[in-house]
Amino acid sequence: MILDILYIGQGKLELKDFELLEHANIIIKNVNDAISGLIELKYKQPKLVLLNMDLIKITAFDCLKIIRQNPQYYHIKIGMISHIENFTQIENAFNYGADYFLITPITAQTLLKILDNINYQAFFKDFENVLNRYNFS
Repeated sequence: MILDILYIGQGKLELKDFELLEHANIIIKNVNDAISGLIELKYKQPKLVLLNMDLIKITAFDCLKIIRQNPQYYHIKIGMISHIENFTQIENAFNYGADYFLITPITAQTLLKILDNINYQAFFKDFENVLNRYNFS
C-alpha cells in the first residue's frame, strides 16, 4: 500500500469534498505532531507531505527544515497549510524548501491536481535526484 499524503497537523485534514479522494483511492495518514510525523515519514515515504502552520512544540518551518536536510527525502513534495495568507509565511515556506503553499479551506480537487502534477514530474529525472536516489554523492 502506497501512502499518497501524510498530513502533519492538529486534528484531521479538513477538506470540502473528501469523497473525491475516496473515489480516487487516495490514502491520507493524519498525524497530530511533528515528531510522530517524522517517524511516519521514515517508514512510509508518501508522495506529498502537508505541514499545518499551527504545529506546536516543533514548528512547521522546523519540521520542513529537518525534512529538507535529509537527502533521503529529497524527492518528497511538501505543502504548507495556513489559515491566513501571510506574505512572510509564504516567503519563508518557499525559502526553506516547500513546494506548495495552501490556504484553507482546501478542496480535494486541489489535492488531486497536486498529486497529478507529482505523478507527471516523476517521469522526469534531474541529475541531483538521480545522485540522491542511488547515493552516488
